[in-house]
Amino acid sequence: MADDLKLTYGVDLKSFERQLTAIERQALPAAQAGYLNSLAFGARKNLLTAFDKEIEGGPTPFTKRAPVVDKAAASSGKPEAVVRLLPDQARYLQYSIFGGVRRVGDPGASRWDVLTGAAETNSYGNIKKGYIKRIGKKAKTERERRAALRQKRDELRARGKSTANAKWMTSARPPGVFFAEIRHAKGYWQRPTTPRDKLTLLAQFSDNAKYKPSVNWDAAIQRAVFIESPKVVFVSELRRALSQLPK
Repeated sequence: MADDLKLTYGVDLKSFERQLTAIERQALPAAQAGYLNSLAFGARKNLLTAFDKEIEGGPTPFTKRAPVVDKAAASSGKPEAVVRLLPDQARYLQYSIFGGVRRVGDPGASRWDVLTGAAETNSYGNIKKGYIKRIGKKAKTERERRAALRQKRDELRARGKSTANAKWMTSARPPGVFFAEIRHAKGYWQRPTTPRDKLTLLAQFSDNAKYKPSVNWDAAIQRAVFIESPKVVFVSELRRALSQLPK
């Protein structure tokens, strides 16, 4: 999918080249490369603007590093500039650009579930780092302790003794965390502090998650390609290349 998130710019200036002087033809490769690079960096800037406007919560610094330009080289026989997304970022940005369904094992999903919501998020709207691991550890600890107390109660009953000292719920024990599917919501739940309180869904998981495109890649690219005065940009690059020729 990462290979789809790139745009290659080329240019055919044969008819234009026939109108140039011999000196201007010497500068033509550099002018071509400069022109293509100008388009490519313009497209990259437009993509970053689109990320700022269209990614909910705003892009993270890591996401902002995603668009890169492989510059055209004047020494190439057929210069071209490429705008692409770095592979690591493209793996998850594909859902913002193309939409689609994220399934188990896809980028951003685990081997078992797709995380679709959490009670704790950062300023970008993303789940806080380590949050799932932290509540998962709490759930595992509770499960192990409950199992140990259950075994202890069984042993006490077998000996005809009171199980009062092997109860789970005590005033000194805080409400725990468990994993279950309740009312069609599968995830980690926080037990209520008092009987009057309700369960709190800490993190929700699903078999898949559907996404609609939110970043208009094509529009960002086209704004750079279909500039008002491409000739003006090219002539500017040609003049710059001419100024750098040996006197």
